Amino acid sequence: MKKKLIGSMLFSISLTLMADVWAKTTIPGNASKEDCDLTTRELNSWFANPEVTKNGWVNPANSYKFDDNDNDGQKAACNFYKWGAQMFLWVTNSVGNSFVFDGPGFFDVVHSGNGFSFQKNSSTIQNNSFGVRNLSPGPIDSTGQAGGGGVLLSQEDSLTYYGMSVNDVFAYYLTGQKAKPNAFKGTDIVDNFPTTHDEIIIVSDYVKKKFPAEELVAEQALAMEIKTSWVDAETVDDKSQYLIIWANVPAYNRKYSTTMWPLLRNSTQIKELALVGMHVVGSVKGHPELVWSTFEHVDNAPNGSYTYLGSDNVIYVIDNSYTNKGDWIFHKTDGGEQLDSIPEYQKVCSKKDKLKVKNCVQVGDIYALEKDGQANIRAVDLVRLDPWGGLPNGSRSVGEEDRISNATQLISVNSTVMTALADVGDVRANYFQVGGVWASGGVENIPVTKDDAKGEEMRGSLHLSNATMETYHQFSDIREGNTSVNCFSCHTAKEVDKGKGKKEVQGIYISHIFDKLMPLNIPVPID
Repeated sequence: MKKKLIGSMLFSISLTLMADVWAKTTIPGNASKEDCDLTTRELNSWFANPEVTKNGWVNPANSYKFDDNDNDGQKAACNFYKWGAQMFLWVTNSVGNSFVFDGPGFFDVVHSGNGFSFQKNSSTIQNNSFGVRNLSPGPIDSTGQAGGGGVLLSQEDSLTYYGMSVNDVFAYYLTGQKAKPNAFKGTDIVDNFPTTHDEIIIVSDYVKKKFPAEELVAEQALAMEIKTSWVDAETVDDKSQYLIIWANVPAYNRKYSTTMWPLLRNSTQIKELALVGMHVVGSVKGHPELVWSTFEHVDNAPNGSYTYLGSDNVIYVIDNSYTNKGDWIFHKTDGGEQLDSIPEYQKVCSKKDKLKVKNCVQVGDIYALEKDGQANIRAVDLVRLDPWGGLPNGSRSVGEEDRISNATQLISVNSTVMTALADVGDVRANYFQVGGVWASGGVENIPVTKDDAKGEEMRGSLHLSNATMETYHQFSDIREGNTSVNCFSCHTAKEVDKGKGKKEVQGIYISHIFDKLMPLNIPVPID
């Protein structure tokens, strides 16, 4: 099979929504569809009309009728990527002055004491509270973003803010699971998220209500968790090209120092924010470990090198694609060497930092780290190190054939969806699916240790990360001593010893928030 080295701008679909002066991630339009063909007819069927229309309502994927085609190796990834694409479009449907993931069918997850609590959403009132990268309670009830204290600053000096929400199925399931005694004892969902229609009925019987099959809430979505990342909308090139939300965010004093920004404890800000990233996480038939899909805005950052199969059966090598000229939200350098990690320039002060870091006056302050002989709060030239979660060429842990197939399938699905949306002027055309990851066999192979993330049971984008969330955890095999490879490196279940050699896996702890999230008061009316 031939290989062809091409520049990153060749064979690209044209997203006509984007301004010409702003750099953007380009999606090749010539990828092979042999392993994953999303037809126009199938894409149209996702829409309520059914046809692709600007801002048209997209139905959720039917997760309890999901076919994982697990016996078909890497080709099975196609259905997962279609599921991710459809679910992203569903949760970003407009509802009132917000979106499905921020509407009545979802709850925001906010800090409450030493844990978390549910905050009911509305289609008319926006009451979002987003924090920076930390999970410590701050001046507002936000959740921030896990994964260390490193703070991501855009090239236009915007902090990156994070939010979290879950759907009603997740909330009501958690409430029953934490009841005393466990409301689901003796069922398959005693310690695992529901994955079938019958299991949904068990949950709905517990709350004594049926989940309405209407546009705001859909039972077939099963249990879902959404994580989002945002920047100040006033700092992007053209905010009409982004999904926009209003939120309460922490305020910092940036005027007097480049080495430390004090957190203003008694002051917050209401900001208009632009969506730059989203994790779409949900259970599907046979997969209580959850399917993890992630999306980014095309303006975020350039890709590193990757390889895919063209429709002409030629392997195309996109080499050093971050030599693209132009400004990105998180990258401003034209050209540069291939990196194997992203440096942290600043962090949020934790309780531990306060005891040993001079610039940490109080928990929540942002302080500079010494890098390259200087210690200043600054933007990083962010690069998506492992495009499509496949690792650069020459990496050792993912076979070349699987890596190429994975990239090809994602490129094919993205090309179809984004082109169709761009043709009708839908702003969602500016977001692409970076990848997804899950476990083969689902319940039989729920990851319980970080080493399981590297196991042969893992499928999809085996080195998946979102550049706006796992910014400083884009570990690749070319970085020595790496311990993380994808979502399951951190998101693991618990294995409980039941005695007499019997062990039980509790898949609910795949979600980091499940253990400390307080249940709802039941009965709870479903709007």
